[in-house]
Amino acid sequence: MLNNFLWKILFLGVLFFGNPIYNYGQQSEKNIYSSIESGLRNPSEVEYLELTNIPYISADIAKFINLSELYIYNCNIETLPNEILALSKLKIIVADNNKLKKLPKNMGDLKNLEKISLSGNLFSKFPAEILQNTNLQVINLANNQIKEIPIEINNLTKLKVLELSFNKISGFKNNFQLPVSLQYLYLSNNKIKNLDFKLSQLKSICLDNNHLESIPESLLFVNSLVVFNISNNKLIKIPSKISSLKNLVKFNVSNNQLAQIPEEISQLRNLQYLNLANNNLSEIPHQISQIQTIIEINLCRNNLTKIPEEFIEIKSLKLLGISGNIISVYPLWLENIKKY
Repeated sequence: MLNNFLWKILFLGVLFFGNPIYNYGQQSEKNIYSSIESGLRNPSEVEYLELTNIPYISADIAKFINLSELYIYNCNIETLPNEILALSKLKIIVADNNKLKKLPKNMGDLKNLEKISLSGNLFSKFPAEILQNTNLQVINLANNQIKEIPIEINNLTKLKVLELSFNKISGFKNNFQLPVSLQYLYLSNNKIKNLDFKLSQLKSICLDNNHLESIPESLLFVNSLVVFNISNNKLIKIPSKISSLKNLVKFNVSNNQLAQIPEEISQLRNLQYLNLANNNLSEIPHQISQIQTIIEINLCRNNLTKIPEEFIEIKSLKLLGISGNIISVYPLWLENIKKY
């Protein structure tokens, strides 16, 4: 069984190492430097620089005119140095787990910047400076104190990944729209009560641990959606229109207040992982047996008294979570399925 955290790690792993836009580690060793001092011997050769546990960043960083990737971890810096604006070849900035509150005003000077990660910092507002970087494909602002996303983000027409988990976002302005190019959206652990924006290319969305009372209708027509996590909310029903998500592979609606599941869920013929744990279900539609791609079904901690006999027809089923129910008799065919 894969819990929510492991699933996120898995899919982030696929993103970072299986997707070209995240494929970081291809530099030769002679171009990798772990301090500014070591790089100053041959500044034109420095393409990859990783700085950790330093109190400040020297202005000499501007001498690395061929720098393409900059990593700054676990430092006490409150802003990135203005000198980085001279690094015209910079494509990646990762400055996680610092004390950043602001960015240089002219971030737009970094015309080639494609990915920026600023998680685990002290931003109380979305850093508007990065909205100037129109070539951005990836933005990671998880674990900050951001309350809203500016409407100008829609101008980032190449943006594919937006990570804003563990912030304080509660909602969105009227007519708010994210870039149509977006494929991966992570909004876990916020305070979101509703959303209504359309993303025709979206492949994965994580809305777990929010305050949603219903599945946003706009998401029910995103045919490209493969991963949908809306666990740990306040859902009381799954609309029958869920059947429109024909390409869905993983669907997690655990830890909600669901009393029933629509039989239309059986039309998700590419579904492999279905998590319905920790709800108020007393029965499961037998039509789920029509999904011949499903590998794991988690039904733990509900009010089930039996498992549909039709489940014996699911030849692909490998894992079945049934603990924490009130099932008194288990069918013999379950002996061939790994249970938890």
